[in-house]
Amino acid sequence: MTTGTTSALLPSQRVLFVSGTPLGSATCRYRCEHLAEALRAQGARAEVAYVGQSRVRVAHEVVVLYRVCATGEGRRFARAARACGATLVYSTDDLVFDAEAAPPEMGSRFRALAPLHREMLIAADAALASTEFLARRMQEAAPGVPVRTLRNFLGGELFARSRAAASQTTRGPVTTVTLGYLSGTPTHDADLALIAEPLRQVLRANPLADLLLVGPIRTPEALMELEAAGRVRRRATVAWQDLPALIIEEKIAINLAPLDLSRPFCHAKSEVKFLEAAALGIPTVASAGEGFAEGIPTESASEGDEGLVLLPTPNDWMQALTSLIQNEERRQSLGERAWQRVRLTGTMEANAPKVAAFFDTLTGGERLSARTIAPPETMVNWPFAPRYAVKSLLQRMSRR
Repeated sequence: MTTGTTSALLPSQRVLFVSGTPLGSATCRYRCEHLAEALRAQGARAEVAYVGQSRVRVAHEVVVLYRVCATGEGRRFARAARACGATLVYSTDDLVFDAEAAPPEMGSRFRALAPLHREMLIAADAALASTEFLARRMQEAAPGVPVRTLRNFLGGELFARSRAAASQTTRGPVTTVTLGYLSGTPTHDADLALIAEPLRQVLRANPLADLLLVGPIRTPEALMELEAAGRVRRRATVAWQDLPALIIEEKIAINLAPLDLSRPFCHAKSEVKFLEAAALGIPTVASAGEGFAEGIPTESASEGDEGLVLLPTPNDWMQALTSLIQNEERRQSLGERAWQRVRLTGTMEANAPKVAAFFDTLTGGERLSARTIAPPETMVNWPFAPRYAVKSLLQRMSRR
């Protein structure tokens, strides 16, 4: 493997990502599509398929099973990878393999599938995590499997859209300081509820501040009176392509990322919320989860030196938010620091060499061009994936 910023990958190296979540979903984008984009930028041929996709051709040096457990479809992809001599990688960004760590809102199906995720993890040649905290838990579950961390980063299109949206920002007298909580899934009610009382006190003490909730999040009881008074506003979920424009349109000044730190599940979370706000020059106030805080010195983060203020307990939120609401200069300074950090460490360009280097080690630097025989091909879900095809048909019929 070569050193430096230039990848040792050649165009002949092929990587297949198989996602257990639908193509285009946030988790698939960050853990499959962004990695594939980075690999292509470094000269590899990378493809992304959904586990329920029909007629998937498998003829690759590396097959990554992202959140794909040992169900019928998952086992078929694993067998296909073995048949063509590929290195099999299990990848996840959550404690999906640990039933005891799953919070109640994840449901019984999530917990029932945990042993099947662990089975796939143990069967893999290597494993990929999004945080060091998660990597340690994966290593405990599968001691014989080498585990590597590749942190989440912004894809090229989202970064470009963020910069375009940020360029439309207009400076003027500050009449409202908007706190923003953006929830992509309906599983974060407990996280927001954790800081509901500090938020209530902050909004009552600062008449110029309001709170914007975006996405399928339930309003905590402590904030219902303020919502009725118009101090807590709502916007529906938007496509990720439109998220930067929404944030700028709503003039979100402070991004919120609370986590229930009593749950190991939350400590596995990465800093995606910080990255998406930082690309717009907006600072983030967050719970000090282990996965979120990795790579940022605690003393720097607590002071906001990286554009991210990390708080160890819910009681710390009122003081931190009040300080930012009442000090426009500090908000702008932290926003600039956040932007500089994401520019240097959170883009596809900054991470592509690391991604390519990891995948290069999986094949020991071997090049397909040096082989005399190409790997055999296997077709998975031929002619279609029965369970997923029936599900898709029923969904289409229900919409008629």
